This record gives sequence, structure tokens and C-alpha cells, in this order.
Amino acid sequence: MMLKRYVFAGLVTCFASTSHAADGPSYDKTVNFIQSKLLSGAFPHRRDGDSVSFDISNCVISKEIIDYGSNSSSSPYRYVGTYTWSLSLSQIDPSTARVTEYDSIDLGVTGRANSVRQVNSYADGRTERKFYHLFEIGTREVKPPSSDSMPRVARALQHLVNLCGGAEELF
Repeated sequence: MMLKRYVFAGLVTCFASTSHAADGPSYDKTVNFIQSKLLSGAFPHRRDGDSVSFDISNCVISKEIIDYGSNSSSSPYRYVGTYTWSLSLSQIDPSTARVTEYDSIDLGVTGRANSVRQVNSYADGRTERKFYHLFEIGTREVKPPSSDSMPRVARALQHLVNLCGGAEELF
């Protein structure tokens, strides 16, 4: 009888600790909030035409930056390339979604070390693929570009990671 109580108590504890993701806003409301805070379009602080866009669908977050640059200060800006990062939110430890000392939001990957996929497509036709262990949202990629919005976006990302099945590492 005592063993049944311990097993029951253990199951209750287990389910109670995993149910916190169901509390709070739904997946759709959380995604809408995050996307309303992330910049989409031209960087307001740049005059060269660089732009950024974010997408969150099916528990995958992606960021795309279109880069314009020039060879010298007298050359006109020209298309350099497109850089795209993507990551499954189920591979993130929700406790790592935080604002860093550099005013960016970092999302750390659990398990496989290099799960953030980056694809660079250059104007000359070259394509390059890289893999990282960190997904970063810079302070200038959040509307309005201020540190006040960053903690709210980080908390929303933590909630979304929980909704998508991300789990903290055990130890």
C-alpha cells in the first residue's frame, strides 16, 4: 500500500511539473505576440536597404536577413546575400531563452550541439551551410528597439518553447 502511495505521488508530481506549458496563452496567441514584437522589413537604423524577417510556424523559428553592402564608401549599395537561420523550438532548453548582457535574446539548444541551421545564399550564386548551437535575436531586431521589450519577448519565447515540447536539461 505504501508503494502505491509513492508511485501515485510520483505520477502527480511528474504531471504537475509538465503541465505548466498548458497554462497561459495558447500557441497561436504566443506566436502572434512574439511576431508583433519582432522587426519585419528594413532596419530603421541602416540606410543600405538591409532587412530582416522572422517566421514561426509548426514550432520552428526562422530568421532571414537580406544584406546589402558596398566595396567602398563611394560605391553604391548592392545585394550581397541572404542569410537564413532556422531552429526547431522543441530542441531548446526553455531556461536558456534569456536576455544577455549584450541585449540580445539567446536560445540555447539541448542535446545535439549544432542544431541551428544557417544557409547563406550569395549574389554570385554560391550557397554555404553552417550549423550552430545558439539562435540569437538582436536588440535591433525587436520593436521598438529598446531593452524594455527584450525580457517580455524572452518570456514569451520560453512559454512557446514549453508549448512546443522543449525541455530543460536534467542537471
